[in-house]
Amino acid sequence: MSVRRTAAAVLAAGLLLVGCSDDPEPRFEPTESPSPTESSSSAAPEAQSPEDFIREWFELNTEMQNTGETKAFLAMSKPCGRCKDMATQVETIYRDGGSIKIDSQEVLSVKAGARSTNLKQFEVTVVASPTQLVEASGQKTQVLPGGRSTYEVTVLRKGDSWAMNFINGAF
Repeated sequence: MSVRRTAAAVLAAGLLLVGCSDDPEPRFEPTESPSPTESSSSAAPEAQSPEDFIREWFELNTEMQNTGETKAFLAMSKPCGRCKDMATQVETIYRDGGSIKIDSQEVLSVKAGARSTNLKQFEVTVVASPTQLVEASGQKTQVLPGGRSTYEVTVLRKGDSWAMNFINGAF
């Protein structure tokens, strides 16, 4: 597959098509946002929810594309192999003098699906702005359409935090 086609597929929605699920038709239910509560100075901070982690991951995905800096994104993406592939493609674009500009990937909803002790599955709906892509120095700017996408996301519990395990999405 050409670099252009690969980059377009990856960057148009900010994600690669990844993995599969044991359940071909997962059932998702909306997650309720926790109601605000009064906090006391002696209360221990709560661990990050998987929903908050997913929103932060999409923010880092956007930041990674805009800057070419992949370290923070990769730290949140272990053991997601496709996430590593995407980061490598972003690094290659920037190393070759190219650039990526995407204004936003807004997470519209996060709906809970299958859960186990360490893995939690979600259906995530995202609206991405159009992306301007320059694959390498001297190349023309390509404008990739943004739009609405829905992904099946599985996150893995790692102590008090989470890591992206896999993403499955249709473009």
